Amino acid sequence: MKHITIFLDQYTHKNGGSATLIELGEALTQLGHRVNYVVNYFTVKSILVNFGRGIYPATFMDSNSGYSPKRLVKDTIKTFYSPSVGSVLRRSDYVIVPFVSPQRLARIKQSTKAKLVLNHAASVDMMTSIVQQNGHTYSAYCSLFDRVLFQSGADCKTSGLPNATTLRPSFREDKAANLGVSKVLSDQHVNIVWVGSLQTRKRPDLALDVVRKLLAYDYTYKLTLVGPHYDAAYAAGIREQALSLPPGTVEIAGFRENYLQYMSEADAIVQTSELEGVSRIIRESFFLGKVVATFNIQGTSEICTTDNAILVPFGHVDQLAEQVHAALTDTTVRQKLQANARLTYERDYSWDAYRAAAGKIFA
Repeated sequence: MKHITIFLDQYTHKNGGSATLIELGEALTQLGHRVNYVVNYFTVKSILVNFGRGIYPATFMDSNSGYSPKRLVKDTIKTFYSPSVGSVLRRSDYVIVPFVSPQRLARIKQSTKAKLVLNHAASVDMMTSIVQQNGHTYSAYCSLFDRVLFQSGADCKTSGLPNATTLRPSFREDKAANLGVSKVLSDQHVNIVWVGSLQTRKRPDLALDVVRKLLAYDYTYKLTLVGPHYDAAYAAGIREQALSLPPGTVEIAGFRENYLQYMSEADAIVQTSELEGVSRIIRESFFLGKVVATFNIQGTSEICTTDNAILVPFGHVDQLAEQVHAALTDTTVRQKLQANARLTYERDYSWDAYRAAAGKIFA
């Protein structure tokens, strides 16, 4: 049994990066390892609930200037839990972190002799400057770790890092156990579902363009956008664009805990991002055996091929709409895409395969 500490931005399955690390912790726990989480963002109310589950408030947060009563309470709690976090770190064999500042990483290093592991997660230019004031590059930052986990095999190889390792991601398949309990989409529509946060990188505006083209084929097409927004002004702009389409054509559902239910009822799942890692939504779509339509961009091309998905050059919304309509009106094409999607998941991204691979890395 290994002792493993995982640092998170917050303990939640809502957030892509945090969800990936929580699932890694769950896989390692199932393999018999002792896993504790240290959470950077927390509420005072969550402390007592989480402490019994081995989830601790971070004591290595970057300092913020200025104090408020709430900040003072949080700092007091952090001070109280410092011995607990310190003892967890001292007995850890591995400490896994998402990106943290080099200064904070140094403070973690001072508290443990464990091997340090960076969860790379998304596609990043290896020469990107992470600390402009002193010119550190991302590749130099990666060299501070014993191991760097890449979701993408191609990214792992091209990184050139001697400490790089590929761990293909998965997701907890039991999350889909309750699908079908309550229906969320109408059978009167041909349902196109888009899942993600309403932000510029995800390009929900292009999803609106796709459904606009689809309506020329069949007026029953409907687009449902599922996911939170972090930029109110941008989200308002998307809503305004949606209003230019016929009434009832677009639904902006917002964040939904049961987003998998929307995906399970979709006739096709469309992703229109201009930048992605190894997309969680596409992996879940493949698990569900869905028709997936997306752009051929770095990260997405790691999991999608023309055999298991509709894959067109970025921004070619006319071509994407044309192929979606063709797939949904041709039973042979649709069934081939669905079968190959499910096969890809079972072969490369299943929970069993993921757990086995994680076990080898942290043996």
